[in-house]
Amino acid sequence: MIQISKVGMPKACISCQKFTCKGFALNENGKKAKYGSCSKLNKSVFAVEVCSNYKQEPDAEVAA
Repeated sequence: MIQISKVGMPKACISCQKFTCKGFALNENGKKAKYGSCSKLNKSVFAVEVCSNYKQEPDAEVAA
């Protein structure tokens, strides 16, 4: 295990602790993409959306 604070993550929903993946849907380009919900913004989002409210969890651990 490594601490996530030592790993650079994109500021997209997929790497945020507030994102919960629900499945796949067609995005605005008509391509299949992961989507889910954001518990911070309380709305549905695509996993690759960049968020200005994104905050990396300082002490979370991820499997390497």
